[in-house]
This record gives sequence, structure tokens and C-alpha cells, in this order.
Amino acid sequence: MKNYNVDNFITEAMERHGAFFAFSDEQFKQQKKEGINYSSMGVGLICPTENADALAIELKNLSKQKRKLK
Repeated sequence: MKNYNVDNFITEAMERHGAFFAFSDEQFKQQKKEGINYSSMGVGLICPTENADALAIELKNLSKQKRKLK
């Protein structure tokens, strides 16, 4: 279980849901895709609105797993 890296799963979940971090309007403009509505999920995390709920659930579950491993 020591090789179980939850951070890698978080990155994979973000990629799967089209999420990214943007800390300025310029960063957002560079990463956004035309025709997609985005929602801010806090702390700079941006996700397509249609995927935001699913990503939030997945990140919450991964966070619980990470706490169990500490």
C-alpha cells in the first residue's frame, strides 16, 4: 500500500473531468476550451460545469482515502 499515491489519482481525475488550475484570467484563457462553460471549485480549480459535481465527489473520496493512509 505504500506505493499507492493518491495524488496521481487526483491528477487523473482532474484530467478525466477536464479540470485545471488557473490563478489568473490569463491562465484561464490559455487553458479554456471554446464552447465549454466552466465553474470555479475554489483555490484556483476550474472544471467544466457539467463535470463539476462528479469531480467534487471523486476528489472527496480520494481525500478520504488519502487520510486513511496517513
